[in-house]
Amino acid sequence: MRSRYKAMVFDMDGTLLDSMIYWRTIWREYIESRGLAMPEELRGQTLFGCGKACNLIARDNGLDRDAVYNEMLEEFLARHYREDVEPKPFAARALRRFREAGFAVVVATATPRHMAKPALARHGLLALADLVTDVREMGAQKSSPAFFVNVARRLSAEPGACVMFEDAVYAMRSAKAAGMTVCAVDEPISYPDKAEIMALADKYIMGWREIAEAESLPF
Repeated sequence: MRSRYKAMVFDMDGTLLDSMIYWRTIWREYIESRGLAMPEELRGQTLFGCGKACNLIARDNGLDRDAVYNEMLEEFLARHYREDVEPKPFAARALRRFREAGFAVVVATATPRHMAKPALARHGLLALADLVTDVREMGAQKSSPAFFVNVARRLSAEPGACVMFEDAVYAMRSAKAAGMTVCAVDEPISYPDKAEIMALADKYIMGWREIAEAESLPF
C-alpha cells in the first residue's frame, strides 16, 4: 500500500545528532575559559539549559545577555559541531531508507544552519537530506505550530502528509498542533518529560536501528 505521507521531517539535536549534552554543559566551558564568576544557581549543576545559564552569567558578571549567548553559540558550540558532535547510531542508514523509499527527507532544527550543516556533512547526513532548515528561515520558533506549518508549506505539502521525528516535548506539542504525525525518538535528557512524550507521540522508537533494520518502514 502506498504511504499517505510525503515527507519525513527530522529534528537534529538529540534526534539525529548526539549533541544535547553540549547544549546542557557549554555554560561551564564558557565560564571557565573566560574566567567569569560562577552564579550560585549553577554551582553543583551538571546539566543546565544554555539559555537560562546565559541569563545567570550575564547577571552576575555585568554582561549583555545576548552577547554572552551569541559568543557561546558562535565560538564554543560551533566548534563542537565542527569537531566533536557524533551522530546517533544508525541515523544515516535510517535516512537512506526513507529517501530510497521516495520520501522527502528534511532536517528542521532550532540550531542555526551554518552550525548544523558541518556536523551533518561530517557524518554523511547532509547528503541524505533534501532540505535543511532552521527557525530563522521558517520565521517561527519550534515552540510554535507555525514553524511546522511553514516547513510543510516549503515542501508543497499539508502538515498531515509529514511525519516529525523529535525528542523534545515542546516541539512535539507544536508539531501535533500543526497536524503532523509525531514519532518520538528516545533521548535520555528528555526523560523528565517522558510521560507527556508517550502520551503525545503517535509512535516511540528507542533508536534508529528500529528503522534501519526493520523489514518494512513504519510510515
